[in-house]
Amino acid sequence: MADPQMRIRPRFILGLIVVFVIVPAIISLFVPVFGGPKIIEKTQRVRTDILSISRALESYEVTYGYYPTNEDTAEILTALTGGNPSQRAFLIYGQPPTQNRQDYFDPWATPYQIVSKFQTNLTISSAGRNKRFGDEDDWIFDLAVGDFLQRPKK
Repeated sequence: MADPQMRIRPRFILGLIVVFVIVPAIISLFVPVFGGPKIIEKTQRVRTDILSISRALESYEVTYGYYPTNEDTAEILTALTGGNPSQRAFLIYGQPPTQNRQDYFDPWATPYQIVSKFQTNLTISSAGRNKRFGDEDDWIFDLAVGDFLQRPKK
């Protein structure tokens, strides 16, 4: 007959199964629920922001016959937010200017870049999640094409 002390109790085995199998399985179900929407929300916001800036640039061009071209993104944003001959706001956003500049930040707290390549070709960029411009993580919208040239891979 088996020694009673060597016998493994069924409740002990059930407890091990609950702790090492069922609890982690339940936790893994909630991780995407709480982390996923933030990523989706940020990507939707960057897309919406860039499209809003592009619409504001198009409205500016229709009104004045040219785009606000400048080397500095902040000066282009100033022209779009009322610093133009008619003091008309083509772009309205709730973020206050920082350091006496009109910066428009992406969801990852990096200012958008508006680059004027030629008088009629502008690109609007977000550095993406890694906050560095010039890599595959960037969002790039070309105003002449009217669409995104680059979006981060999922």
